[in-house]
Amino acid sequence: MKRGGRFVGGFSLENSDAAYKSSEKPLKSQGTETSLTRGVEEELLLLQHINNLINCGSDLEGVFKTITKGLRAIFHYDSVAIQILSDDKKHLIVKDYSADSKAAAALEKLTGFKVKGYKAPLAEGSLLKEVVETKKAVITEDISWIFRSYSDDQTLWKLAPVAARLTKAKCGMGVPLLAGETVVGVIGCGSVLPLRDADARRLANFGAQAGLAIEHQQRYEALEKRTKELKESEEKYRLLFEDSIEGIALSKGDRIFSANKALLDMLGYESLEEYLKVPLLNHLALESLEKAKTRMKKRETGGALSMFEEMKVVRTDGEIIDIELSAVEVSIGGESYVQTTIRDITERKHADEKIKKYSARLEESNRLKDVFIDILRHDL
Repeated sequence: MKRGGRFVGGFSLENSDAAYKSSEKPLKSQGTETSLTRGVEEELLLLQHINNLINCGSDLEGVFKTITKGLRAIFHYDSVAIQILSDDKKHLIVKDYSADSKAAAALEKLTGFKVKGYKAPLAEGSLLKEVVETKKAVITEDISWIFRSYSDDQTLWKLAPVAARLTKAKCGMGVPLLAGETVVGVIGCGSVLPLRDADARRLANFGAQAGLAIEHQQRYEALEKRTKELKESEEKYRLLFEDSIEGIALSKGDRIFSANKALLDMLGYESLEEYLKVPLLNHLALESLEKAKTRMKKRETGGALSMFEEMKVVRTDGEIIDIELSAVEVSIGGESYVQTTIRDITERKHADEKIKKYSARLEESNRLKDVFIDILRHDL
């Protein structure tokens, strides 16, 4: 199915949302074939509903909640948890948990932490680690082992038997959420009824389909987040660029792409368009041309550059001014540019010249004074 520019594996069932909502009730006892057929249909409807949620822009939190509630309704589990693999691949994070509200509250009171959002370590010997590593379903009647699998703290392990009694589950199962051959998470469920290999196969098939949908949505949300961050970063850069009191130009090679108002004012240009018509090197005074070419060549070849460089540039009115520039590479919209910050140091240079002239005159005065004193001493 393709909608909104994204592809998510889907099914061709019509009116799936309405059909799924009408199916959110336990299956009645019917003939085995009829019951199984309806069960498969409900699984397909749930998967279609998940795909529709994703394609309509629902976030993953809503998808996870739909999965846990749907699986409890279809498979009659007493509890269902959706756990997604962390970025470092060392934990499973409980994204949603559906169970009897009283049992869930008692469990949280006993352990002292919220189930939703809990980070379970993939510790050696745990059921969760076995599911992730083997990529296969694991069924067990050792409910205490399941609870121990959610912590590497042996103090909490002592609470496992009590926690097992609170849930009243007699059997538990962990099934991988697969996107192709990649594990993206684990579906955990508890049941008061025995669980068989057939149950594992059904849930594993569902996990393979749901895993693909979740992985697609994870990628999409990661892309959206990155796009948002880039836009925010570029907006901050734009504000800094435009509001800077120092001249800033963006260039690539010998071509200028943009300049801020401070630089335009410094060089006497009325508009950016007027400034961009002039090639970069044409802004330089003749005496600084070779220095600029050498610097550009070093940048292209990866040679060492001084942090600051002094040059002379020509204003539109023909006046030559002294500038100090520094340049760094920046990435904007995935493109690499050279950002050159330019300061007008003409007044500073004039002041330096005055100081030099004054120092020279002072030295000359001191020299003449010394000569005069020597003459007086000689005459005396």
